[in-house]
Amino acid sequence: MTDYSHRLGRVLVDIDKNEIVLMNITWYLFPLAAAVSLVWNTSRYEFTPLILQRSLKLFLQIILFMAVILAVLFALSYGI
Repeated sequence: MTDYSHRLGRVLVDIDKNEIVLMNITWYLFPLAAAVSLVWNTSRYEFTPLILQRSLKLFLQIILFMAVILAVLFALSYGI
């Protein structure tokens, strides 16, 4: 499998099968943020509904923070 750099992630080309697969690495941020928020809140609380409620809140805060950083970096990169 041959690896080529791409603007949105990585393009993997399997020469034997003539297949092109686009893997966008930013999709890993959602399960990573979910795992971090669940582990963080599980270590702090024991009541399951409270863990889920606080984990959802922390997950949304992490995603919002990353979206703001992405917007700032995009604006600085393209001069908007």
